[in-house]
Amino acid sequence: MRSAAHFGAPAASYESWEYAGDARTALDQLDAQIAVWLAGVRALDDDGLARPVGTAEPFPRAPMTELVLHLNRELIHHLSEVCLLRDLYLHAHQAARPPAGPVGTARSNGVQP
Repeated sequence: MRSAAHFGAPAASYESWEYAGDARTALDQLDAQIAVWLAGVRALDDDGLARPVGTAEPFPRAPMTELVLHLNRELIHHLSEVCLLRDLYLHAHQAARPPAGPVGTARSNGVQP
């Protein structure tokens, strides 16, 4: 939604977004949307970073730099939660995994044959 509001990307909303049904599609969507956002941010000059974000945001007089920093914090925060959930899932299901093989085998290096 922010890329649409600030960088001319296609409109998006919670209601219209085509949510991924699997991890691969979700990662592809994440990569694509981050690329759009980063391209927009990289295209901003000093004046663009200083200009107010406007009525698309809750604080329309805030400079674009504040929005960029806010979204960086949000990405770090929420993607850290994703990493935590992946780690918890891995360790919660580790008891069901076969034991590691002898040292030097693919299985002992974390690679499943």
